[in-house]
Amino acid sequence: MTEQRAHEHHPPATSVAGPPVRWKLWLLLATGVYPIITVLATVGEPVLLPLPQSARFAILVPVMVAVMVWVVIPLLHRWFGRWLGR
Repeated sequence: MTEQRAHEHHPPATSVAGPPVRWKLWLLLATGVYPIITVLATVGEPVLLPLPQSARFAILVPVMVAVMVWVVIPLLHRWFGRWLGR
C-alpha cells in the first residue's frame, strides 16, 4: 500500500477543543449581560416607564439578546477564547 493510500484511510489527528467549562462560560456571559441590561434599562427608562413591566421586558429582552449574540459574545470569544478552551 502506498503512503498516499494509507493516508486516505487514516486521516491525521487534529486537536479539537471540547466545550468550555461551564463556570467560565457563565462568568463571561454574566460579564456581558450586566452592562447591557444596565445601559438599556437606564437609556430606555424615560420611554419605557409608562408601559407595564411585561411590555418593557418584551422590548428589552430581544434587544439585549441581539446585542449579546451579534456583538458581545463574538467579542468575548475573540478576547477570551483561548482561556475558555483551557
